[in-house]
Amino acid sequence: MAYRIPGSFAVAAVRLALERGVDLPRLLVEAGLSPISTRPDDFRLSEDQAVRLAVALRRMTGDELLGLGSAPVPRGTLHILSYAMAGVPTLREAIDRLAMLVRPLAGFPDLALEPHGEHYALRLHLPPDALLTVVGVAVADRIIGWGIGCPTPKVRVELPFPEPPNSADVSLLLGDDIRYDVEGAPALVLPASALASPIAHDEQSVVDYLARAPGAWLTGEPAPPPLAKRVRRLIEHDLARRHVTTADELAAAVVTSVPTLRRRLREEGSSLRRIRDDVLVKAAETALKTTDEPIAAIAARLGFSETSAFTRAFRRWTGESPARFRLRHRGSPAG
Repeated sequence: MAYRIPGSFAVAAVRLALERGVDLPRLLVEAGLSPISTRPDDFRLSEDQAVRLAVALRRMTGDELLGLGSAPVPRGTLHILSYAMAGVPTLREAIDRLAMLVRPLAGFPDLALEPHGEHYALRLHLPPDALLTVVGVAVADRIIGWGIGCPTPKVRVELPFPEPPNSADVSLLLGDDIRYDVEGAPALVLPASALASPIAHDEQSVVDYLARAPGAWLTGEPAPPPLAKRVRRLIEHDLARRHVTTADELAAAVVTSVPTLRRRLREEGSSLRRIRDDVLVKAAETALKTTDEPIAAIAARLGFSETSAFTRAFRRWTGESPARFRLRHRGSPAG
């Protein structure tokens, strides 16, 4: 899908660049855009154009935040922060780590995660400018969504200024549940369950994300991935930590009820049992093929109370016993 940058933000970004002394015609030429089509009322950007524009702007200014921060941010900073975020298991730990790392960095807003009724508020201490505030909250929203692999499951967004004339464009960026004129720093309000969402990224996924991030920061909210894919990631993540995720925990993680979770999975042609069985059989096959771990230990690690129950399940999945499967693939005696 070709996302478009909301018109009012494209115009505001151009005006901000002009105010900060950027040579706009040169910037547009370097980004491969036509200077002829830059009348403010007509200015529109696709995501690809925004990426090219951001790359050119970073090259011209050396500022990772493209002039949106309170001070220039040296190039490479976002890579370091993204690697740091990718190196922890859950969203809560990622937020805590980022808050600690950005505190001494000029140009970045301070972050604070605090209880907010039954939810949590991620507060961003941003410059007192409506455009920069919305952009800053949108960037935080997109980075969280990237980290957990799905759109941020926010309850609402709180902004400390009156509803602006371009509120429709703000909704495109931040969703429909926005409260204006709220006292305090702007905030993403998150359900408590979202903080346990797993983060699973490697070095290449960080590089790929940052290559597209400038445009993605200001495009409309992305469509969520299939629910089955999210549920699978949650089960795999917990299994790697030797925890067998319950249906209640899965429903809480995707901010819904268990009956609704089961219904939505049926609508996708899947089910909790099918997803869980697929994860378990792959984990079992990998262990049997590549390790000498006793079959009883594999069974316990995968959440089976008895080895015989694991054997029955494995036979149902593959048509043979774990011992026979291991012998056939490794030629070693069964454990």
